[in-house]
Amino acid sequence: MNPLSPARRVRRTFMRLAQSVSIIAFLVMAGDILFWQWIAGHATASFIFGTACLIAAACTVLFAIIAGIGLVASSAFRDEPPGMGPEHRER
Repeated sequence: MNPLSPARRVRRTFMRLAQSVSIIAFLVMAGDILFWQWIAGHATASFIFGTACLIAAACTVLFAIIAGIGLVASSAFRDEPPGMGPEHRER
């Protein structure tokens, strides 16, 4: 098995974190807001769908921000796996 480079581990961790946070944020916000719109009965189906799209857009922006932070943080690390650097290659 090939070990992952430190930069790839940081990127992968931040991508998983971003995905988890955005899914949880969508479920929390949509679960509350859309449920009350549906229960109240005053909102049309297109209004509820529009609200869901706005919540999804906000969660996508949240994902992009966290993933961007991960990409910036990973630039501080090496992109080669441990033991695979130029000093360890055979000629």
